[in-house]
Amino acid sequence: MMKPDRWQQVNDLYYAALEPVGGAVPLDSEFYIERGADAEFHEAIARGDSIVLVKGARQVGKTSLLARGPISSSWTRTPARCGIRS
Repeated sequence: MMKPDRWQQVNDLYYAALEPVGGAVPLDSEFYIERGADAEFHEAIARGDSIVLVKGARQVGKTSLLARGPISSSWTRTPARCGIRS
């Protein structure tokens, strides 16, 4: 039977292999879940809104949402100022 600290090491390695901890979720992540805010963000960009403010508490995906903005085709047509506010 493994010692408790060995279990922790195995657990840490397992989760490290899944996704890095902290920061934006990688663009190619299978764990990213699109939410209503994603659609609202892309619609605001497509409408040509001059300012898009993304508000939310800590660790709710603001940076991940903004990282996905430039990969939408509408982003390149209409540049917008985007900001994050916790």
